[in-house]
Amino acid sequence: NLLRSVDPEATRKLEAAPRQVQKAIVAKFDEEKGIIRNRSAWIMKAVTAEGGVAESASRKGDVRDDDFRRLRDNLLRSVDPEAKRKLEAAPLQVQKVIVTKFDEDKGIIRNQSAWIMKAVTEENSLRGFGDRNFPNRPHSQYRPTAGR
Repeated sequence: NLLRSVDPEATRKLEAAPRQVQKAIVAKFDEEKGIIRNRSAWIMKAVTAEGGVAESASRKGDVRDDDFRRLRDNLLRSVDPEAKRKLEAAPLQVQKVIVTKFDEDKGIIRNQSAWIMKAVTEENSLRGFGDRNFPNRPHSQYRPTAGR
């Protein structure tokens, strides 16, 4: 069973995905189950890759203000000073998108500071905001939400 021994966040993410995405993920899991080491991370990544988060709050940054502040404060405590400055300097709507997306994908993000640096750069770029204070740096884990 795919959901055996996975964390609740991965279970919720899979269950929130459209039925066709769930079926595709179960089929892919059956093919790859012998090589999967971390089921929870695999599910989180698979749901995102299959487009199962299209209706998520991160697409628009829709999150209640008190939830946003709590999530942002927790995130800012876990990143390095440069990433903290970059996120705080971003427009509020960009912050909301990034914080919400981070909360959804935190189980698969390996380097939180690098992810934040990339996320702010990408979201600012997609929305036409400049990023003069911080150089572009290659990071691999962030996938922008706008324009999809």
